[in-house]
Amino acid sequence: MFAARTVASMITSSGKVIEIHGQKFCVTCKQIRGHTCFHMKYRKSETNDDAYSKEERRVCDRCHTEKVVVKEIPIPTEQAMLVKLLMSLSEKYELKGSVPVSS
Repeated sequence: MFAARTVASMITSSGKVIEIHGQKFCVTCKQIRGHTCFHMKYRKSETNDDAYSKEERRVCDRCHTEKVVVKEIPIPTEQAMLVKLLMSLSEKYELKGSVPVSS
């Protein structure tokens, strides 16, 4: 049968408990499977002053293989953050004359 699923949660600095679920390729299963991200850490990049590194730990929901992914992400500019905010408004609020975007 299936193994019991152990789920760990992330707790933000404000005390909010979150888990991130998504479909990722599992090297062990050799298929796209559901994964649960249970840890994220951001820190200043040691190699690039204009970026930070993001460490993400996730586990395959089927075989429980843990994978650590480290990415270097550029620090967002004020313009990029403003564009992201404006693009997310339709998701947060029902804007007059807006058309819902389907995922």
